[in-house]
Amino acid sequence: MRPSAGTPGGLPSALAVAHVLLSFGGDAAPAPKPARKRASGVRPRRPQKEDVPPPAVAPPCWDDAARRATREITCKTYLRRLNITKAMASALFADVHASKWAASEGQPVRHSANASLFRVPVTLVDAAAGRAWPVQYELLVSAGQRHARFSRGWATFSRDNGLAAGHVVTFERALDGEGVVVHVRVDR
Repeated sequence: MRPSAGTPGGLPSALAVAHVLLSFGGDAAPAPKPARKRASGVRPRRPQKEDVPPPAVAPPCWDDAARRATREITCKTYLRRLNITKAMASALFADVHASKWAASEGQPVRHSANASLFRVPVTLVDAAAGRAWPVQYELLVSAGQRHARFSRGWATFSRDNGLAAGHVVTFERALDGEGVVVHVRVDR
């Protein structure tokens, strides 16, 4: 094939390359991929989380004060995450603290703004409504002090139950379920 006079460096033109490829049975250019278009031009919505079915545990026995704790919602911050007092932690999560502390004994604490010591998934169950919410119970160290709280999932729980300042939430630990299950009752 002769170099084309009109191309720089004497390279063959694209038309000449296409003619040579076609004469040998090849394709002049790869077939373009079909364009994928959305029907409406808008991203499809993520699938919504369905309600978590309540685990099969015994109904709450609201008379057992040893496994029960109450917490008043005193400010808007408690609608996003709920700080757990020491009394609540010892009543509801004494076994969790014992096992997690034994596992983390001797491990160095990271020096950062918030160092998480452990996170445990907890299921909050409202037996009267037949609903359950997954939340995260975590213990962290901030400015040298330990803080326990419900974080992930707590905002959904508070929104679904219409919590506001002045409401009182009663928690009772269920000991016969799989995982950490806590029965809840909201008093308005």
